[in-house]
Amino acid sequence: MRPRVRFEGVIYGQIVATAVVVALSEDSALDARAVLLWLVVTMLVFWLAHAYADVIAAQLGRDTPSLAVQVGHSMRREWPIAQAAGVPGVALVLGWAGLLSNETAINLAIALGVMQLALWGFAISRSKRLTLLGTLAVTGVSSAFGLALVGLKVLVH
Repeated sequence: MRPRVRFEGVIYGQIVATAVVVALSEDSALDARAVLLWLVVTMLVFWLAHAYADVIAAQLGRDTPSLAVQVGHSMRREWPIAQAAGVPGVALVLGWAGLLSNETAINLAIALGVMQLALWGFAISRSKRLTLLGTLAVTGVSSAFGLALVGLKVLVH
């Protein structure tokens, strides 16, 4: 049996990852390597914070598994938050390696984050077998978060 994709974690993680890259892109002193480092650190902190909150919530419930079992379960359950940095991170690695300019790598990381939000919205709508209108709505709302971040970047810049 295939494990269920945790869409909420992946969408949340993608919004956070894209927001981190957008925010850091405004600091001209940061190159692609520095943005990648801060992206990875931020996503790991958010992953651990969510896993911790999940463990605490579970331990407050009745008939919970042992703490060690719950920690492992929660860390696996919340991992999609950290994974969301993967695709934008590839663009930043290309910048770090000198295959793309810093500006191109950072802008590509942002664009990939927005595209992933759209694709996750589409995947959610397809998994729920929504109509065309429903698919457009869910994909549009998911994309809107990324586009709002791009809009904020344009306004600040």
